[in-house]
Amino acid sequence: MSLFKEFFSSYKVDRIYKYVELIDEILVDDSPIEIDFKDFSEEIQKLFALYQKDMIHNYLHKAIIEVLQVKIGSSVSGLRGENNGQALFLQSKS
Repeated sequence: MSLFKEFFSSYKVDRIYKYVELIDEILVDDSPIEIDFKDFSEEIQKLFALYQKDMIHNYLHKAIIEVLQVKIGSSVSGLRGENNGQALFLQSKS
């Protein structure tokens, strides 16, 4: 689902691409990426009610991998580390 990749690639805080920066840090530190649910557009927030948690997680993981591929210009399948963008923390919807 390209909505997640577009979100990660375009969301800015103080003229900095917040999630691109966090995703880039995976190359150095394999800590989980913390995503604030309130950062998502209303359109993306609605997806959480339509799809199962595992499916959303898979879409997010794929988007993170695609953003990393743009950064390093190749496949990220050889990356080492426990998380590699798989562990995500979504803050409360409230």
